[in-house]
Amino acid sequence: MFAVVSCCQEVVDGYAFQHLVRHVAGRQPGSMYIEGPGLKQMFGRRGVSGLGHELDTAVQFATWVAIIESKSLRVGPSKNDVLIFDGKTLDLYVDRVLNSRRGPHFRFLVSRTPIPGGVAGFALLRGIICISPERLPLPLLLAEISAAPKQLFSESQKEEAREVFSDACRPMEDLWAVRGGEMRTSIRRFRRGASQHAVHLHEELSVRLMHHPDSRDPTWANRRARWLVSRLDVTPREAAA
Repeated sequence: MFAVVSCCQEVVDGYAFQHLVRHVAGRQPGSMYIEGPGLKQMFGRRGVSGLGHELDTAVQFATWVAIIESKSLRVGPSKNDVLIFDGKTLDLYVDRVLNSRRGPHFRFLVSRTPIPGGVAGFALLRGIICISPERLPLPLLLAEISAAPKQLFSESQKEEAREVFSDACRPMEDLWAVRGGEMRTSIRRFRRGASQHAVHLHEELSVRLMHHPDSRDPTWANRRARWLVSRLDVTPREAAA
């Protein structure tokens, strides 16, 4: 999915971008069932409120569920975009828990353009994993940092990344845990300003990894851009420059 936002300079409209994201999500290993965009339900069910909520993409994997919000905006997603996504996915999640539907459930905000720092920090607090051109997805970032050579990241830097970000990659089950017929909210323990520190650290480490020649295949971005052009009719960044 990071390849899409890294190489995709322009899509006709938001609806086209939603279909692009759905197409790529459906090609991931282990995907069993995929829905969206346009359906006002999730795998045949509405929210516990009875309301229908349109999801851009929902994917059932063998051992987990992905819920994806796709945005193709000039200025990036807003606070309200995160609030709406958070609210409707919670409504759907409660219904699934009450009806013993399997998880765990992970939420992703995929943006074709950079996500403003304050919005990214708010998503971080809600356990929503951001995917945008300026930052690697947190699970991928943590994996890359763990495998990175010592000259790129010291052990103390790796430990800081694990300490700051590991808690932000938890599923909805950890935010809204069911205990004996009750659902309890687990508030993330970020002190004031800590979420913004996490956002800046996320961007800094992402840039360092993306520009390190030994951390990824140097031809990866161009190959992925050519694939997007040939299969999905979008414009790669290098061609649009």
